[in-house]
Amino acid sequence: MVSIAVGGRWTAFEESAALERVGYLQSLITTYPWPLVKVLHGPSRVSSAPLSLFIRQRTDALPRLGADPEAIATRFSAFAASKVGSGKVIVWAGFGSAFEHHDGVAVQSTSAHPVAEAHLLGLPDDCATTPLARLIHNDCLAAHILIVPSEYARRTYIESGVAAHRVRVVPHGLDLPFWARHSDARSRSTGFTVAVVASQRPIKGLGVLTDALEQLSAPLRLILVGDLPRSHPLNTSTHHRVELVGRRSRRQVRDILTSADLCVVPSLSEGFSLVLLEALACGTPVVATDHSCGPELLGDGGGRCFASGDSVDLAHMIDDIRALRPRAWLETSRVAARTARRYSWTSYPRWLKSAAPELLVSG
Repeated sequence: MVSIAVGGRWTAFEESAALERVGYLQSLITTYPWPLVKVLHGPSRVSSAPLSLFIRQRTDALPRLGADPEAIATRFSAFAASKVGSGKVIVWAGFGSAFEHHDGVAVQSTSAHPVAEAHLLGLPDDCATTPLARLIHNDCLAAHILIVPSEYARRTYIESGVAAHRVRVVPHGLDLPFWARHSDARSRSTGFTVAVVASQRPIKGLGVLTDALEQLSAPLRLILVGDLPRSHPLNTSTHHRVELVGRRSRRQVRDILTSADLCVVPSLSEGFSLVLLEALACGTPVVATDHSCGPELLGDGGGRCFASGDSVDLAHMIDDIRALRPRAWLETSRVAARTARRYSWTSYPRWLKSAAPELLVSG
């Protein structure tokens, strides 16, 4: 059996629940309080650490609060190690420092290597040496197994010095009954609506999207979900109808994706991109960066990939989907929904056992 130690990354809760259902989970050890784990569909076997996840997530506020990310990580990993005993453990990157003595430690990372992302932003290597980035890098080098969600992410870790045989790809899953609720009743709208779900962090590629909009052949309606200020350059377009709707609930995001003709993932780098998978489950075609799970998920025809950072290529792919006739768009929508059905959380234990059989022994 395996324990999962996680300070953030709510996807770990559904992953843990999936492992618990088939008898592979010893416990989930987390900084989230138990009531919140329950709301996020986590497992029943939970040990909650006496730490604040919300402080840990806001790493920019840590110095002002007198807290040290590395100290918090050390305290949490020590707490987790005391709960795991001698069993095998999956650590979500950044908390592995107390597990060196365990036989069978896997570090799970949802993103590309920090140095790779720094390079994509045009930053020097030392910009990827924040306390959290160092923890991730050191944990990945020390772990027996590194679990990543896409071939793109795997490539960045291998290029950064992690031995190839230790890097295993296990994709994320999805709550399909929720996201695919209306996928069978899709039809193309009378106009052309594009949905984007992203934060204003530079790695999310909104600058690339801004440039691409200026090159499109015709106006469109753009719905942007995320914490973007009204002054964002995307909101100054006079050629397109842009709607900044702010943060939205999961149900509202689903409804927005379901009503859109296209979802765009413009990021410079995404270790996976859950919104890509969510859009496919809604039956919405996707245009996504090739620095993501896009090459794996869109290969059957549920959308297109563009070269990361290339606004000309992005504009071309958006126009390509817009040019589809209604019947061709509907077929693309059906392929998208069919692709997503392969990525249920119920499949996660099988994927993990296939990729890392030395971790999972039921008991």
